[in-house]
Amino acid sequence: MIKNNSNEKKVETISLVIMLSICIILLTALYIFDMPYFTGFVIGGENFNDNILTNLVIIDDADTEIKSFNEEVKFYARYVDINTGNAIEDALCTIYFDDNSSAMQFNVLSQLYEYTKIFSSVGLYNWNVTCSRADLTPLTEKDIVIIGSISSTYREEIFTTVCVEEWECTDWGICLLNGVQYRECFDLNRCDDLYDKKMILHIERSSKPFHIRSCFYQPTCEDMIINNDESDVDCGGPCPKCEDGKVCRTDDDCINKCDLAIRRCYTPEEVVPEVVKPVVEIPYKPKLIPALMIIFVILILIIVILTTYKYGLIHKGVEYYRERRGVVGIRREAKEAEKERRIKEAEEKPEKKIKKIEIEKESDKLQNVVDYFEKELKENVDYLKKKVPKRLVVSSELDKLVEKRKMILQEIKKTEEELDSLQKLRFELERKEIGIDARKTIDELKRAEDRIKDKLNQIKRK
Repeated sequence: MIKNNSNEKKVETISLVIMLSICIILLTALYIFDMPYFTGFVIGGENFNDNILTNLVIIDDADTEIKSFNEEVKFYARYVDINTGNAIEDALCTIYFDDNSSAMQFNVLSQLYEYTKIFSSVGLYNWNVTCSRADLTPLTEKDIVIIGSISSTYREEIFTTVCVEEWECTDWGICLLNGVQYRECFDLNRCDDLYDKKMILHIERSSKPFHIRSCFYQPTCEDMIINNDESDVDCGGPCPKCEDGKVCRTDDDCINKCDLAIRRCYTPEEVVPEVVKPVVEIPYKPKLIPALMIIFVILILIIVILTTYKYGLIHKGVEYYRERRGVVGIRREAKEAEKERRIKEAEEKPEKKIKKIEIEKESDKLQNVVDYFEKELKENVDYLKKKVPKRLVVSSELDKLVEKRKMILQEIKKTEEELDSLQKLRFELERKEIGIDARKTIDELKRAEDRIKDKLNQIKRK
């Protein structure tokens, strides 16, 4: 019973803890849900990497062979980093035609962006490709593709027999470390392409502008090398101050301090004012009323649970007290009964001892009586054997013998009465609860009775 009550209390305690945990989780969820309505930071903006120079070249299959309509034509775009010469794989290259546009797929083996298209008729089609990435400036290149062989009549309508080159160049690039700078020049009329495709007969050449020239390199703070009295790459000296961990010569080279022992910039342990980023104040939308309602409901639930729990504990305590009182009463009654039994046994022990002593005395007395009668019987028998002759005796002697016989019979009668009283005493002892010693005495009395009976029977027969 006590173990079951303990288990029930454990279950009730665990249930109460679970309910309180659920309430705490609900309050925490409400707090977290309300947090987005507080003020916060808004940070953003574009971040182009001007240190990476890119180049885009586009070609198609029709530049090297004649493609007819209903035949696949592949278009290629090579988008590379000029500084490293490696293809830019994670860019978005889109190919545009007069009627649609599509994204080109990067081929890892060829390191080119590719696209396949089928044209339904012969003709001249314009197309261009634009490649871009989040941190790079987009580049766009244009081209034309010729599908099928063109008749002479159609050729004369579109082209003349002579193509005049018309050159146009881009702005000069930055002066490189080797003292040269480049630009790109291209023929607006694309005479070489038209001639290769046999769409013109002659090219009227004009002098192509120079696309390379010498220059005097002017060090800058963005050339990714250490020069112009810089302490580290593009920082220190005349350039912006270096961040922590950069090489420095004096404190002027660092944003904070320069450790002259290891010649590195570092920030001292003292508190440095932080640069406060722009903060956009978002109006706070309080949710006080719903929160108070939820908290009120949760408090009511907790009070109800605690009240129920307390009432259950009190009720179980009363039941347990009653059960304990019943058990204690039973134990008290058992102790009193045991006490009475022991008192009764203590009172009966002297009586048993007295009875045992009386039985022993009676046994001794009866044994003496038995011994006496056995002795008398033996003497009388011996006397009769000696005194009574086979011949007839005189009357006086016969009278004496008769008197003697009467006395013997009276003694026999008295002995029988004593024997009866002895048997009654033995029967009474057998009915009562007695010890082992009394049993032995009763057995001895039985044997004495048997012997007396045998002797009496012998005397009667004689």
